[in-house]
Amino acid sequence: MRTTLFLCLGALLVFGSCKRSVDVTCNTSPVLAIFGTGFDTTDLASGIVYKYKQDNAFDNLEDSSKLVFSVRNADTLDLAVLSPGFDYKIVMPVISKTYLVTGITQGAITHHTFTYKSGFISDHSPYICYDPVVSCNINGTLYSTSVQGNMGPDMSVMDFVYLQK
Repeated sequence: MRTTLFLCLGALLVFGSCKRSVDVTCNTSPVLAIFGTGFDTTDLASGIVYKYKQDNAFDNLEDSSKLVFSVRNADTLDLAVLSPGFDYKIVMPVISKTYLVTGITQGAITHHTFTYKSGFISDHSPYICYDPVVSCNINGTLYSTSVQGNMGPDMSVMDFVYLQK
């Protein structure tokens, strides 16, 4: 009985600490976050985001939504999250501003592998799941995106640009 118990515990420790590699497929969709600096929350009160067919003509409206924002820190607001394949018009009537966002360009999708231990202890190694947006045009000016994100299991990266008042 004692021998059987020790054999079972030994097998559990040996097989429970095996390392395995897993191919991680990025299941994220590329998105472009729009942050705003210099805006007061009252500036955005009646803002609207219009989504158009991607052709720079802004004549084939696909969807629209109220501009829903959140405070990121003292001087930065999260304004919108946009997807490639469309053109966008962000209208802020309180301050008479319109931003035309076109040419949201997606880069190469990155897939990575991570290793973990299975058994009693899981040891996830960091990886990054990155489906990048590399640039966009805002009111005719080309902007390269910056990157924000976390490295680790089930985390992804978001690209962003800033709008200034």
